[in-house]
Parts: sequence; structure tokens; C-alpha cells
Amino acid sequence: MFIDGRSLPDGHIIEADLCIIGGGAAGIALAREFHARNTKVALIESGDHELNYDTQSLYHGTNIGPIDYPGIDTLRLRYFGGTTNHWAGNSALEDASTFEGFDWIPYSQWPIGLEDIQPYLPRAFEIVQLGHGTWEWSVDFWKDKLGVSGAFPFDGEVFETIINQRTPKQPEYSSVPGLAGRSMGVFYRNELAQSENIDVYLNLNAVEIETNESAKFVKGIRLATLTGVSSEVRARAYVLATGGIENARLLLASNKVRPAGLGNDHDLLGRFFADHIRVMYAGRWVLSPKAKAMKGLINSNEVKYSNLQYRQVRIRPAFREREKITSATLYVNAAVPEQYIEASHSEGVESIRSIFDSVKALEIPDDLAGHIANIVADFDDVALTAYRLLREPPPDEVKITINLDPIPNRDSRVQLGEERDPLGLPRILMNWQMSELDWHSMYKTMEQLAIEIGKRDLGRLKIVMPKEPDWETNTRLDAHHVGTTRMALDPSQGVVDKDCRLHGCGNLFIAGSSVFPTTMSTTPTMFIVALALRLAKHIETEVLAA
Repeated sequence: MFIDGRSLPDGHIIEADLCIIGGGAAGIALAREFHARNTKVALIESGDHELNYDTQSLYHGTNIGPIDYPGIDTLRLRYFGGTTNHWAGNSALEDASTFEGFDWIPYSQWPIGLEDIQPYLPRAFEIVQLGHGTWEWSVDFWKDKLGVSGAFPFDGEVFETIINQRTPKQPEYSSVPGLAGRSMGVFYRNELAQSENIDVYLNLNAVEIETNESAKFVKGIRLATLTGVSSEVRARAYVLATGGIENARLLLASNKVRPAGLGNDHDLLGRFFADHIRVMYAGRWVLSPKAKAMKGLINSNEVKYSNLQYRQVRIRPAFREREKITSATLYVNAAVPEQYIEASHSEGVESIRSIFDSVKALEIPDDLAGHIANIVADFDDVALTAYRLLREPPPDEVKITINLDPIPNRDSRVQLGEERDPLGLPRILMNWQMSELDWHSMYKTMEQLAIEIGKRDLGRLKIVMPKEPDWETNTRLDAHHVGTTRMALDPSQGVVDKDCRLHGCGNLFIAGSSVFPTTMSTTPTMFIVALALRLAKHIETEVLAA
């Protein structure tokens, strides 16, 4: 059931078996694992069902690092569903090297392996509702299913083609074409509203974690609303699931017993902050006739942002080891005129896709009359899209975008500043740092791509990105915040253990990508959900059952 925290009497005590702070991907996935159980769950969410500026402004912070980090307060969303409210819906698989790391990259090893997460991935796949409804990621499968070329014809020891699957939009809840409408807060709102053992408190903010005198046990978490109502939640186990920045912020600010913050005995809390960064226009590939003849190999922007499957090119671990570079992933996209992109996102075109999907599944489309009305109303956009898909010849050149997995950097960090928000919490100071190796890794990957294209008679690649680091020109952040409460077996190497428990504190856990020791080569949402499922099982069997 949903409860507005502003309606609680001042000083109210919320009693639960499990308290989860944060109603984003991790918090919702974790709470749902206890649905219809005997476990009483309190899910605490700062926002409401819609975006509110006053609540969103609690994210405001100041950049103090050598590189500007734009969008400190806008890359995350502070309302129910969290940042899935503007999630693009992409998911792909990782290989084992992501978790094994490399000996020459300090702090790159995870304390768990892919085999520890693999059992939870099929269910995570279902929870994020990936569009094709099949747990199948091989290039050959999609070649047969969609009738397009499979892997890019590059050296298999250097590059691999990976498949991304996409969660379909919910048109009734989509305000930004191609991006919004994939909110887990909407997917699971009705289920949680009807739950008898899960209470979701909206407009209620965690402001302090209270512990015993040794800080080895959490007694409760103080809560407050922006309207001045104070309350407290008391539970047997607590999970912070507020994102890669806010998890660290709340722990740093809870410093009555531990002056440096909870879990910060080794000065690691808030450190190792990382994000994916991409150079949007890294290179221009002029296609040879041989390359243009490869049907479906090049992603158009319509394919990338409308269909439920597309391909990327990823550098192989063996090549990274040999060249001593970090991981990078390539997007190969046709340069499509803006009018085609806008037309492909119209309601009429979306309706054609819905009808086509239903027909393929041998089903009658829902609201067929409404879809027909959309097609008639948007006939110009439908015709333009059809012309683009059926009549326009293959592009002569494509744009290469490169996405970087930065190396772990201890000096890249989130800290507390002197300024305080309306709830009294210190606002953050963002000190985001990148390394020369990060940029070199991207440039080296582009050089290798140019070699592959040339020697296979696929055309020529002009590298557009500069050879020397330029972090603020033609780059974009992916808002995949990781590392600030990193996972490690040794407390001197991380903030939480392999079960996401805060080192030294028996009943406080962290969920979400802040526990990732490194970024992944793909978007993290499906793995955030999988780790939340793994954490739910641990809490149920090892903590609440004790």
C-alpha cells in the first residue's frame, strides 16, 4: 500500500522487519521479492509518483574537480521509480572478465564472479521486461530471427559483436521520445498498492542512520518531509538503495558515532566514483560497396532508439590485456537526418509497430481503433518513415560513437560540503576525475577499428576525436554512477562485503550500482536488479530467518 509520509503524525514510529530506503530499480526489485510473504517491508521514497522540483532540488551539489560534471542534480530522478523514469531501457550481458579484472589495473577485481550473479539474471530479465521476451543473446539467434547480418566482420580475437535488448516504452507514460516510459515505478505501482505486507511511504526522506555506541548495529533511521514532519523507521534489517551518490552521502552524513561517517574507517566511502563517458563523434566510417551491401549491419538511429534489439562492438579482454587498455564499446550508427528521427517516434509509427508485433504473435492488437486513428492522424510521419525504410539507399558513411569503462580512480570522489539542503543534510561536492589511460584506451580502440576496416576492404575510418584528452568537448555522460560504496572482501579495500553488508555493521546493507567496484561495459540496470535479488535472498535466509 502507498502512504503519504506528510500525513503521518509528527514523531511517528514505523515498525517493519525490513526497511528499504529508495524506490528505484534496486529498491523496488528487492521489495517485490517479499511480496505476499510474512515479512513486513517499509519502502521509503523521497518523492511522489511525479517529479516535483522541491524534492528534485535536494540533489543540488557543487563541482570541485578538474573536469566539470554537468547535471549533478538532473542525471538522477528523485521520485518513485527513480532513474528508471528516464531509463533508455537497454540491457546486455557481461563476460567474466568484468568481474575478474586485470592484475595491472588496481582495484579492478570484484569479490564475486559472474557465476554468482548468473542465477539471478533470467529473473532480472523478466523484471525489467526486456522486449523480445526471450533469454537469448547470441548474434546468430538474432540473425535468424530478424533476417539481418550477424556479427560485424572484424577480427574475432580483437572485437566481438554484442546484442543489446531493450525494454519497450509505455506510450501512455512517455514524455520524451525514445527515452521515457520505462519506469519500474509504473510497471509495479498497482502490485505494490495492493500488497498487504509492503508499505511504500512517499514524500519521506532519510536524514540520519542511528546506530548503537559501537556503530555495529543500526537502531533506526530518522525520516523527515519537506513540510516539517519528522518520523523514524525501526526494523531488523536496513537497505540503502538511493543511488551511486546518495548512498554515500547519507552514510557520510550519519557521523555522530563515527565522525568520518558510517563505513568510512578506511577513508573509502565516496571514493572511486565513476561513470560511463562517451565521445559522441569519435570517427567517420566511409563505407565501401562491400560494407554497404551488408544488410542491416549498420544501426540507423531509428533502429537504435525504436526497435527492441541492436548491436554494438566491444573490445576483447585478450586485446585489452595485450595492449594494457581498459574496455570500450562502439556504436555504429548511420547519420540520419533529423526529420526522419522525429517522424519515426510519432504515435502513428509507434502504432504500426504495435500492430506488427501483435500480428507476429498471432494476436489481435489492443485498441486497434485507436492505433488506426493514430496512423491516420500522423500519416505524413508514417509515409516519411516508410520512404526512409523502403526507398532510401544505404548510407555512404556512418558515425562511430565510443563508450568508455574508466579504470577505478581513488581520487574521483563524492564529499560533503558546508552548504546544507532544506532537510539539514550537507550538499555534495563532486570531484570527478579521469585518467590519461582512459582517453588513450578509447583512442587505441579507434586506431584498431581503423585497421580492421581497412584490411577487410570495408572502407576507411577517419578518427575525429583528438589524440590528447579532451573531456569536455563532444562527450556525454551516461549517468551510471558506480563505486562510492564499493564491494570488497577486505574492509581496507571496500565499504561493503560480498553480500553487500556494510563492513562492521551487522544489519545495514547497500543495494545498487554504488557497490560495483568497476563500471560494466553495458548499462547496469539489469545487473542492479540481479544483485538486488541476490541481496533479498541473503537477507531472507541469513538475516531475517536467524
